[in-house]
Amino acid sequence: MTSTRTAKRCRGRFAALDAVIRLSYSMGVPKLTRIEQHYTTRELAELLSVHPETVRREAARGRLRSVRIGAERRYAQSAVEEWLRETRDAA
Repeated sequence: MTSTRTAKRCRGRFAALDAVIRLSYSMGVPKLTRIEQHYTTRELAELLSVHPETVRREAARGRLRSVRIGAERRYAQSAVEEWLRETRDAA
């Protein structure tokens, strides 16, 4: 009886993952979608050797896409790469 409850609980927890897998297979993509890396403001500033305020300013101007989680912002790696390409092209 306990194993049945556990199995049902696991199926409920992994239902979203199962849906992603089914969707990827239906689209002809037989692989799992990987979640990309996200950086905090401080991590991104250290990585790029700039002041954290520079990162915040670019996000506030709408040039660097970010997601707010609580009081902190997160920057997806794809958004950072896009911002760097645009910055390089403008120079």
